[in-house]
Amino acid sequence: MPSAGSAVRLSSLIMPAFGGELCRLRLEPVERYPTESLGSFFEPARVGTVYALTPDRSVGAARPPDRAEWRYAGPALASRLGAITRLRVLREWGRTADGSWQADRGLVLTDAGGGECIILSAPERSDAALLLIAPGLHRALLDPAAPTPPGVTARGLLGYAEWPDDLEITVELIPVDPRLA
Repeated sequence: MPSAGSAVRLSSLIMPAFGGELCRLRLEPVERYPTESLGSFFEPARVGTVYALTPDRSVGAARPPDRAEWRYAGPALASRLGAITRLRVLREWGRTADGSWQADRGLVLTDAGGGECIILSAPERSDAALLLIAPGLHRALLDPAAPTPPGVTARGLLGYAEWPDDLEITVELIPVDPRLA
């Protein structure tokens, strides 16, 4: 949830195509939400609420999330996410013998201090999107000329390591005015 404005849900959307699965980042406005039920990257102590059926399955019960992957346990990110000075869409272009595609796979956010973080769709069934506070190995997606460890490729980082050898993947960063986002 942003510090001001409307809440947005970020998730991965996966679709079968070209003999495999393609994924892209999905952004959905959350029209009505009880703010107290949402977790926060700005206030990590606010873990939100999960609604689950009780053991007798007759009523729902509100409880804090008990699975580690459902909450953020790191330091507050207000300094990183509160003042975005540059926003870019990470777009992949793929080509195989069977066809080609483009997909918006992530967002790259740059803070006032020049630090970058990535929100990246993940090729998993859970609809999870990854929040990478430090690009690390994923720096290869932001700067193809940056030195990377042997074997680290955009193709592998985007989940296509097992695809046929004829697959070509290129990545483009498309600027977006953060005031319009």
